[in-house]
Amino acid sequence: MGFPVPGVKIFPSRPPATEDTFRSGIPLQGSEDQARAIILYTPDLQIIGSIDNTNSDAETVWSRSVTTGFTFRVETSISVSVSAEVNVEFVKAGLTVTSSLTFSSEWSKSVTDTMQFSVPAKARVFTYQGYIWSEILTFDTHSQQYGWSNEGPARCLTNVLATSRDPLPIT
Repeated sequence: MGFPVPGVKIFPSRPPATEDTFRSGIPLQGSEDQARAIILYTPDLQIIGSIDNTNSDAETVWSRSVTTGFTFRVETSISVSVSAEVNVEFVKAGLTVTSSLTFSSEWSKSVTDTMQFSVPAKARVFTYQGYIWSEILTFDTHSQQYGWSNEGPARCLTNVLATSRDPLPIT
């Protein structure tokens, strides 16, 4: 259990590279030349599966492996001493899912869990996973400038799942 990070925020879109944005991020391990923080923005839902059981008289059970964590290409680690809790709302085509997420060093690695879904007879279900765009904002201690890392944006795959009777429109 690390110390909480005040002010972690999820922005509705990619924010500007400023001090306020940096202070709203999740601190990362840095160096003497550079401080880094993960900035979270634009929460969304992605479809991870569907079952159309409308022509069946029996319940169907389906299992799916769901990965959570940051998908940065370069090794990125949240300090063991950091813990950040944030409320997030995923909204897509009339489906709203609200959750609270706690980011800690465990989010530095992708984790895969198996989720089980059941669909009753004569029904269909579309299953979605919540994700948040994330990007590393840096502060160069020599130039005193903020800038986006060349690692580019990545998805932060969450453990937030939602189902819908009908497919959500692609946005």
